[in-house]
Amino acid sequence: MLGAIVGGVVGSRFGPDAGRSRDFALFSGDCRVTGEGVTALAAARAVMETDRLMQLSVSGGYDGRYYALLERMAARHVRKLGRVFPDAGSTDLPAGNASAPCGGFGGCAAVRVSPAGFAARTEDEAFRITEALAGAAFGSETDIRNAKALALAVFMARRGCTKSEICERIGRDYYPRGFRDESTAVPRAMDAFFEAASFESAVRAAIALGGDSGSLAAIAGAVAEAYYGVPEGIKTALFALIDPRLVKICRKWAAFTGEDGAGEFRVLTKYLHRLPETPCRREMLAAFMRDFYDFSESHAEYVLPQYSDTLVKAGIKPFAEDMRAADASALGAEALLALIMAAIRSDHFAEGALLACVESGAVGKWLERLRGLDEAGAVRKLEELYLEISAARDRRVFRVIFDSGAAVLCAAPKEGLPLVKELSAEETAALKHAFAALGTEGWRYQYADPGLSDGICWRLMAKYSGQRPLVWQGNGVYPPGWEKLPAIFGITGPDGGKLFKTKLRRFIIALRSDETPAHYSECLLIDRGKGLLILKERYGQGRAATHVFELLEAADALLLTAQGCLEEPGWTGPEHFSAEPGARFYELAAEYYDGPTLVRSGIYDRRAIPEKGWKRLLSAIEQLIGFCAPCRLLDMESFMNVRKNGELIYCSVSFDDSGRTFFYIAEDARISEGDFVRVPFGAANEERVGLVEEIGYYAEDAAPFPAGRTKRIIGKA
Repeated sequence: MLGAIVGGVVGSRFGPDAGRSRDFALFSGDCRVTGEGVTALAAARAVMETDRLMQLSVSGGYDGRYYALLERMAARHVRKLGRVFPDAGSTDLPAGNASAPCGGFGGCAAVRVSPAGFAARTEDEAFRITEALAGAAFGSETDIRNAKALALAVFMARRGCTKSEICERIGRDYYPRGFRDESTAVPRAMDAFFEAASFESAVRAAIALGGDSGSLAAIAGAVAEAYYGVPEGIKTALFALIDPRLVKICRKWAAFTGEDGAGEFRVLTKYLHRLPETPCRREMLAAFMRDFYDFSESHAEYVLPQYSDTLVKAGIKPFAEDMRAADASALGAEALLALIMAAIRSDHFAEGALLACVESGAVGKWLERLRGLDEAGAVRKLEELYLEISAARDRRVFRVIFDSGAAVLCAAPKEGLPLVKELSAEETAALKHAFAALGTEGWRYQYADPGLSDGICWRLMAKYSGQRPLVWQGNGVYPPGWEKLPAIFGITGPDGGKLFKTKLRRFIIALRSDETPAHYSECLLIDRGKGLLILKERYGQGRAATHVFELLEAADALLLTAQGCLEEPGWTGPEHFSAEPGARFYELAAEYYDGPTLVRSGIYDRRAIPEKGWKRLLSAIEQLIGFCAPCRLLDMESFMNVRKNGELIYCSVSFDDSGRTFFYIAEDARISEGDFVRVPFGAANEERVGLVEEIGYYAEDAAPFPAGRTKRIIGKA
């Protein structure tokens, strides 16, 4: 999307003259942000806001509710930015027409939904996000076609497709090279990108076409950014020219999509795993050489025409054997690029020289080292992995959730409850290293063979902190390194292997309460040997009930979840808390196959028991027995409704019947749900009365909103 902004700004000062020279200064005092640029930024804000509100996990799909909310958000943010920047370019921005969130949608204005190609995880999402961002602004089928063509080209370029692959797909589904239509600028701008050797040359080529230069350059710039990235010098010049409020949106969007971590050599390193592929190897080698020559032309600082001198300085003789034997891990970018240039030039004189370097693994080592240089200093926090494998009617799902240096590994078998395994810090580090070693950055986003109609379908997703997930999927075809993937998810046998074997034989927890008028006690037993879950209840002296559930294969899953909870830190004995009126107490015994029985006791709430692991266990039990029996052990509301030392009290407060709520911090611990409170409201902090809908307790680093920016409740009304 930043590329679209650059193209629009650079082209904003030019008229419709055709045949213009490509030799001009990119930025000048006459440049300005265009209307398409402002609405594209508004669309980006809408995507980020919708993702924050929906809070979907990596495995969550996007349904109609998501796209409906996205459409409303697009309308809202376009109107807001339109009011702030009413004079952006010559394109009219909608002032108050909610039914047309992106304004008039001519062929050139397709650039306004360019964020769809960057935000999408799959092709289908790219199309659906495009429709949602445009909303009712599509004027015809042609408008839809133009916008979707751009979104697809951006998506494919961002996910590592070659220019020939993008050109072939656009030509097959939309319009061929050289297509001209007065109603749209998209085909002409695409041609400018296909002919370019770099991001900058794509923008210049689009402007040289004449016509609506801003729109043409913005379209070409959007695809070129996804393919090449935006050079730092151009990015710095743009940010110095445009309004700081727009710069802030650009920076947030770059972090959200992961584009801020895109490296200088991305156009080359995407071939890391694609060059060794047997099908279409000749075409892939040709595409690699074209991209490398383009890179050489646009990066004169590496002096690649003098590659022999560079190799001699690095102590490498420009002969095949010496080049292949060079230690890539000790070389800098200039020497690595010189090695690649030498291999390509050798291929011109002795056909097959480049292929020999590929097959020996030398080119892979050089590209791997370049990727390492790109990623040096970049910090990406892996939050979640999700793998889904389906064959006929059998569907298996595996997840790894990372949290505070450790991880939880979950496997959903064909039947029964999920198996859950808590990983140690060492196991978590090894898992992350194994996943990074797969080199998914070089995978194609889709692997499919039309001839395999009944093959295995798979879908892998990876979620990094603050970014939208990346998705790879296939049908009967697999990326390089696939054979190492199952072990990452603990798939070592038909039933998960020894990784999911429980050490527990029996788990017993008893709960009692001294509430009046009658004492109450409850005991829950999970017995692996008998395959049973037994729940016993007693009310006072004269009433009791016993419920027996046959677990079958679910016993291992429950005991493995209980085992993980018992190994979590956060268990606190009864001596740490004084009993309050109505307090509940527990006694726990865990019998292991090898080792002594573990015994614990204390007050039954989140202050004394690690809540994450306990919630997982109780959720699994509730999933199994449902509402067949009353069980106070499953009453998570009472379990969670206590405040730990140092936690902040966040109250959700409503002011009318619209359903909207606002968060406030309460200093008075006596405030309860259902209380009316006085709060500061709006920009002027006018005092108003609202109703406390919900109360939650959070540590400051885990709060839903920053404590320093959250308003305080004044007091009860």
